[in-house]
Amino acid sequence: MVKLNNLLETQQKQEKKFTLTVNPKIIQSAISKGFINEISFYYQLKLNFKHSHISNRDKPKQRISNLTGLSINTISKYLHKLHYLGYIQPDRNGWQINTFKCNAPDKKRNQITVSEHPTLNEIKDLLYLKILERKGNSQSKFDSLGTYIKGKQGTALPINRKSEPTSYKPYLSVRYVARILNISLVSAFNLIHRLIDKGIIKQQFDGSGFVCRGGDPSLLEDLHDYKYLQNSCMYRIEPARYEFITNSIIQKVMTLREYKRLSKYPDIRRYIDYLNIRLTV
Repeated sequence: MVKLNNLLETQQKQEKKFTLTVNPKIIQSAISKGFINEISFYYQLKLNFKHSHISNRDKPKQRISNLTGLSINTISKYLHKLHYLGYIQPDRNGWQINTFKCNAPDKKRNQITVSEHPTLNEIKDLLYLKILERKGNSQSKFDSLGTYIKGKQGTALPINRKSEPTSYKPYLSVRYVARILNISLVSAFNLIHRLIDKGIIKQQFDGSGFVCRGGDPSLLEDLHDYKYLQNSCMYRIEPARYEFITNSIIQKVMTLREYKRLSKYPDIRRYIDYLNIRLTV
């Protein structure tokens, strides 16, 4: 009987989890324009008000404060900013929370899992995580592209087109994370370790060290690692790689069709030309 009661207590203590669909374009815009806190608050409202409407009865700001843990002054400031940006709009009965559809082929990749009453910082960390996932996916495609080009040039083993997609662990240095998320190095470091502590990502170091003697300065350019010359020798420092536990990044084998599609983008075309030159020198 005691064991049964303990089991029931444990089940009650287990926090309920909810999924929330987010829009990466909105997140990226908020990061670049400096209103990520307001967007995190916007998703808090979407989670707490299921019908995307805040009634003006019974002191709405106080109700929001009770749900989010934010002060009335902070809520007023965020509501004003969201109204100005067009994310909410007033009506006769209160506030309507606008919805922005995300036209993505895989909607699951645009979902975050949160507790029943997440804090603003908890949501903000998960929004940052979505951008890191997108950058990781982009890095995965560049990696596949490089493997494809090396195969064409005969500098790599032939690619097995029938091979299954594999899990990819992108390189993410603290400096890189800080730059793409528009935050300080300290904030980027703390964010990474919060995500690790929560079991959302897992960190892996591949190592670093001596590369060659008398290094060619043209080899200093690379997608991931940092190279430097010292005493006529080249050394490399590789950033950590990260496995995304809750939403794995899958690397697919590059096909000719995909290669031709990507080649149409100017930035990718320049990267392809750069690799071709490197491999023929």
